[in-house]
Amino acid sequence: MELRLLRYFIAVAEDLHFTRAAARLHISQPSLSHEIRALERTLGTPLFRRTRRWVKLTEAGALLLSEARAIVERTEEAGRRVARAGRGEIGQLNVGFAMSAAGDLLPNAVLAYRARFPEVNVHIQELTTAEQIEALMTDELEVGLVHDVALPPELRAVAVRRDTLVAALPSGHHLAKRARIALSDLKAELFVVGPGQSHHYVVSACASAGFVPQISQETSDTVTCLVLVASGVGVTLLPSSSGHLATRRVVYRPLSGSQVTHQLSVAWKPDRDSPLTASFVEILRKTARDLRKSAKGTHRAAEATD
Repeated sequence: MELRLLRYFIAVAEDLHFTRAAARLHISQPSLSHEIRALERTLGTPLFRRTRRWVKLTEAGALLLSEARAIVERTEEAGRRVARAGRGEIGQLNVGFAMSAAGDLLPNAVLAYRARFPEVNVHIQELTTAEQIEALMTDELEVGLVHDVALPPELRAVAVRRDTLVAALPSGHHLAKRARIALSDLKAELFVVGPGQSHHYVVSACASAGFVPQISQETSDTVTCLVLVASGVGVTLLPSSSGHLATRRVVYRPLSGSQVTHQLSVAWKPDRDSPLTASFVEILRKTARDLRKSAKGTHRAAEATD
């Protein structure tokens, strides 16, 4: 049965009049009669009882009317959903992020994205930068929030945030009393470092201050790293946007005279050409711009107050 014939049949069944149904369908009455007879031959049973004065459905026709309406509605709904999927309005988006890099950027971006596309299921997963790159390459992720590293040529990345590094110290540490500390003040301290790129930027930052950090322990995630800091096992360096990870036993102190920065980028695989990905990247970049403007406004207000 062709969908076109089912639409013709529904029109005749609803009007019970071939001429009126033909006018509604914008075809001639003889053509409509021919198509209905073709449908009846295909099904091997009459669908209408006809006289010169009236048209009625047979029992088979009444059954087909119910089925045909459901088929047409399902087909139209499928078409609508496919079109919406093509516009990136429904589907699933898998997003990876590094915990120390998330800050307020990722939550704000996801809230804005879900407000605009409420029928997209956003699945968020914490992964190291290396794990995100692998997941992007194997199409397990559509988007990743990664530290500043060299990426495979198949991936594209755009910087969305650049933070200065801050020292994370146990709340009872003697340097915690200072409003700001020099990176060189940490030369004699033991360090704990998180996974992957966090090890790299701790070592690089300390090297810029003229010393090699004494790393007492490496962890598989940033939260564990901060638990160790809170326990007095050591100190660490984190992007300033990681303040959302603070606990009562960890304090963050800016580094005086330090120009060491940490870059966060959004990465994706362009050859997938997904409208879901494009929309999320657009919203993420806009969120980053809005947060930068808000931070500058707060900073100017604080200077005016001072």
